[in-house]
Amino acid sequence: MTESTWSKLKAAAVNKILSYVLRRSTACAAVHSLLIAVFVVLFTTVTEGSPDRPLRDSIEAAFILVLILFLGLLLLYGLIGMLGHVPAVQKLGFEPTPGNLSPYQSRAVPVRGGSAHAIGRARRILQETDGVRIIEQEPNGTRVRAVRKAHDDAGYAQLIEITADPSEGASKVEVRSRPRFHLAPFDRGQNLVNVESIAAELGSP
Repeated sequence: MTESTWSKLKAAAVNKILSYVLRRSTACAAVHSLLIAVFVVLFTTVTEGSPDRPLRDSIEAAFILVLILFLGLLLLYGLIGMLGHVPAVQKLGFEPTPGNLSPYQSRAVPVRGGSAHAIGRARRILQETDGVRIIEQEPNGTRVRAVRKAHDDAGYAQLIEITADPSEGASKVEVRSRPRFHLAPFDRGQNLVNVESIAAELGSP
């Protein structure tokens, strides 16, 4: 492979990383800025009553507030993504692809012995994992949900859900992990670690 081809591949990978971080930062900044602005407006209305200024001025003030919040959060989340999240995923030993950078992770793994056996194994794995608390298990033994507190002194609490297709023989088990706080912009690879480690243990003999 020539040096120019290698450079193009590296440039394409960097562009994908930048594109993902920008999209994620934009979405979270937009939602968070709107939520903050709504809270400020409601709080102001409750404490001060209806404003004396015209409605048009109030709308313009709210728009300016949202715009300032959005731009500030976009810059903040972009820096967090590129300087904190991407290096953290690399440090964990994963390639920083858009799929690996996502806070929403899932893996499917075949497990022998039927769904009840698979979920039983999953429950034991969760119980032995640091910082995990099981919060729900279905009576029929096809799903277990747990919460894991932030580990490695970074990130957010995570919600882990493991489901198994009902069967008498081999079962297809899906392991999903996401931030417990839905709108967390980045997770420093914690959910990726969850699904990879749990799927690896479930898939072992």
